[in-house]
Amino acid sequence: MKETILFLNMFSDYEPPELLKSALSQAAISAADIDPNKRKISVIMECPEYITYADLDKLSRDLCDCYGLNDVAITAKHPAAQLSQMDTADLMQLFVHTNSMTRGLLAGAQWEWNDTALTVRLIGNGKNILDECVRTVCAKLQERFGVQVSIEIIAGQALEGQQLFDAL
Repeated sequence: MKETILFLNMFSDYEPPELLKSALSQAAISAADIDPNKRKISVIMECPEYITYADLDKLSRDLCDCYGLNDVAITAKHPAAQLSQMDTADLMQLFVHTNSMTRGLLAGAQWEWNDTALTVRLIGNGKNILDECVRTVCAKLQERFGVQVSIEIIAGQALEGQQLFDAL
């Protein structure tokens, strides 16, 4: 029999900000690795509400401060139904972590979910570079949401010179 450990029970001295209180009160720890020598904790939590990468980063820093730790690595897993709630900044970050050159290509892009299919409409060109990132981004989304995701990149007009500069 596996015991469910709620996130806020494991980190009982931590008081989350209002923005995260609801999500964290429902989050359960599915795995944890504690290294007392390095003062490091790695946690995988199952969270029914979507939490952005920025909020997870802040949560990690806050836990380090609260408990005097060197590092807290948090992996959040969410139900597939939360996939469409994913912040576009988080989606962009997944591409940028795969290839830093994609940030400019995704500027002004439109992101549209249809179930587990994501369509990214670009303002300009760059489809080929983004297509190279799709496999990795899909794998990361599957890890986080537990479903296979498909991503279609649709290029806009091929901008050059001043038009390209104005678009960026």
